[in-house]
Amino acid sequence: MNGPPLNGTPLEEPLPESPDSLMADNISIASGDDWNSYFTERHGRQFHSGTAQYFLPADMVEMQRLRRQHECLRLLLNGSNHFGPIVDRLQPGPRKRVVDLGSGSGIWIESMADDFEHVRFIGIDLVPATRQSPENGIPPLTGFRLEHGRLDGFGRLAHESFRVLRPLGLFLSAELDFRPQRQVGLPDTMANTRELLRRAVQCAERGGTAYDPDQIQHHLQDAGFDEITPDTRLLPIGDWHEDQILQQAGDLARDVTIEFATALRPALLDLPNTTPADVDTLLGAATAEIQASHGWSMPYRMVHARRPA
Repeated sequence: MNGPPLNGTPLEEPLPESPDSLMADNISIASGDDWNSYFTERHGRQFHSGTAQYFLPADMVEMQRLRRQHECLRLLLNGSNHFGPIVDRLQPGPRKRVVDLGSGSGIWIESMADDFEHVRFIGIDLVPATRQSPENGIPPLTGFRLEHGRLDGFGRLAHESFRVLRPLGLFLSAELDFRPQRQVGLPDTMANTRELLRRAVQCAERGGTAYDPDQIQHHLQDAGFDEITPDTRLLPIGDWHEDQILQQAGDLARDVTIEFATALRPALLDLPNTTPADVDTLLGAATAEIQASHGWSMPYRMVHARRPA
């Protein structure tokens, strides 16, 4: 989990020739020369230094977690990097472009670029994607930085996406729902985990990111999209599922969920009336529940929509 929004939002062309002119007042090109200006340290983890208070770290540990998360979600999608009518929309022809808003580690656009070599992919996030720090001799990847959290809140995101999409352009969203579900008849063995995820939503909202996956379709309709098509799949937490592929996905998802809990610690410490002892007690109890999880899943909510002609 990387919090809302999760896998980013791909947009189909047209985009301007210069990326600086796409929402130009809020996007800048990142370079290695001003690397330190993009990051700040808090509670032992590296975060972005912008004014938008995204609640998860932006360091190598988190980038590696996001890449493992991408793999377990790919397994959930039967080995695919995408869903919806992407293959039809990205057929070779007039130049196609895809923007991933909230690109995180960049793993999604890297994977998609392998699948669709004729398509230009652009990732946009609060900080530049990187695999190594400049101290290790490798500069950050060139990318785009979204300033001031202009697109915080899915309603604003939907309207801005509608604005830049061409007619018949495709919009996709994918979110992990932070409300785990259990199989019918099983006892509630995840009370601490549910409390942890409730606080995760609180951390996100405290930073200005409204999180309500039930409202995504409403926001898309309000923005003017049509052919709004939702889909939900359940990602097992643990290797308990009878399906072999879902066993693999669940085994990896269990580890990724524990890593998410660890990444959440700095944001939890910043919540009002919270002590380090309280946070560590909750994290320890939730981690034990996740490790022993059987019959529990996280809903993965997907939706694709079209800008009308």
